[in-house]
Amino acid sequence: MEIRELDQLTDSELLDMYAFPSGPWVRMNFISSIDGAATVDGLSGGLGDEHDQRLLRVQRLPAHCVMVGSGTLKAEGYGAMRMSHADQEWRVRHGLAAHPTLVVVSNRLSVEPEDAMFVEAPVRPVVVTSEAAPVGKRERLADVAEVVVAGERSVFPVRVVEELKARGLTHVHGEGGP
Repeated sequence: MEIRELDQLTDSELLDMYAFPSGPWVRMNFISSIDGAATVDGLSGGLGDEHDQRLLRVQRLPAHCVMVGSGTLKAEGYGAMRMSHADQEWRVRHGLAAHPTLVVVSNRLSVEPEDAMFVEAPVRPVVVTSEAAPVGKRERLADVAEVVVAGERSVFPVRVVEELKARGLTHVHGEGGP
């Protein structure tokens, strides 16, 4: 196996490397330093550079949805899940929606309906939570996102995948952080 630097690979080659297999699939992506650190000053973004951002963009391209925990979304300052014009064209040419659906996983619903990830979203996000989450908060979030209950006291991962599959979101790109 030949080892090549990331900047020696085209986006097309990277897409081939990170292609989803047929059928439902969940892929998780996170960054760490060579000594195993997952954050710098409490954020994972401090570990990355433009190469990491490119890889993240390419990994999102073929995904039906991008799944992120609410803690990571807030800590890293995620906004709406919006693709560039060129990436939208690529997705549409490949039979996908122009933008992937943002899936927010939050057991306690620590997000607000007025957060940019909701109000600026080009595609209605999905919020996955548990029955233990406050009913009033679920109702408020339902104005800006599809709220899905996937567990009683906590979010159950198998139920999350089942719920996403039921919505046609079978190629899941998960992102992890602090």
